[in-house]
Amino acid sequence: GFTPRMIGMLESHLAYRAELIVDSVIERGECEFVTDLAAELPLQAIAEIMGVPQEERHLLFEWSNAMIGADDPEYNKDADNRAVAQGAAAELYLYASALGEARRNDPREDVVTRLINAEIEGDKLTSEEFELFILLLAVAGNETTRNATAHGMHALMTHPDQFALLCEQPELLPTAVEEILRWASPVLYFRRQATRNYELRDTTIKAGDKVAMWFVSGNRDEEVFDDPYTFDITRSPNDHIAFGGGGAHFCLGANLARLELRLLFEQVVQRLPDMRLAGDVERLRSNFIGGIKHIPVQFTPGKRLHAEPVGADA
Repeated sequence: GFTPRMIGMLESHLAYRAELIVDSVIERGECEFVTDLAAELPLQAIAEIMGVPQEERHLLFEWSNAMIGADDPEYNKDADNRAVAQGAAAELYLYASALGEARRNDPREDVVTRLINAEIEGDKLTSEEFELFILLLAVAGNETTRNATAHGMHALMTHPDQFALLCEQPELLPTAVEEILRWASPVLYFRRQATRNYELRDTTIKAGDKVAMWFVSGNRDEEVFDDPYTFDITRSPNDHIAFGGGGAHFCLGANLARLELRLLFEQVVQRLPDMRLAGDVERLRSNFIGGIKHIPVQFTPGKRLHAEPVGADA
């Protein structure tokens, strides 16, 4: 699973991948931050964890964009947005089925192999349960962290005092990551169904009522956060609910997301400290994901740390 121990084992490898990702753009002096940088580390990480070949990782990117961006004309040229999203989900289910069959014949040290062999009280996952879980990993494993990273970089560039402070004091990265998560709130809301009657201030919630939890609003709660509309990388404590606020539905990839954010922003502050906006920011049309699709940026060109990657490192 996504335990601190497992994430710790991945750290050095993902740090190397973060270096390669910045290597891929640093000589150019410009890039499209979301697709070139923000999307790559979570995509590469989830492909590694699932056992998906790196050369096929962009399939996950395209399918998740089609599902999450069903209301966005860039990702959905069809008038029936549900058909596009359902088609992408069907392709991912087929891919998951083939991946599961491959691991039954050739087990590996990856999440897919563990899932198909896992038992709870003697029962294994059904094919449908397995495919749904793979869809969850593939979409949640890249979409949310990508958007948190994009929002974080946009916040730093539009708050140059905070960007300068982080570059001067990179030891602030842990608190900066938490503030980025609060500020970004990449998942805007979830819905729950009340299991019993409950009084919330002056409102009665009855058993069976459906309740929307707006994380993006909670993360701007004036009763919890001092000056909540200020982006402050030194904010502490920072009791945000970007990962769902605890309970059974707490984000299972929280440790991985924090690691990916820290590793990529380490590279940015060390190697691209003058990154700046070079055009208009394009946002995702969605009431579920607070997404940024494109951020054109410029920076002073630098040198690669590694030779051009080949094979599994590409």
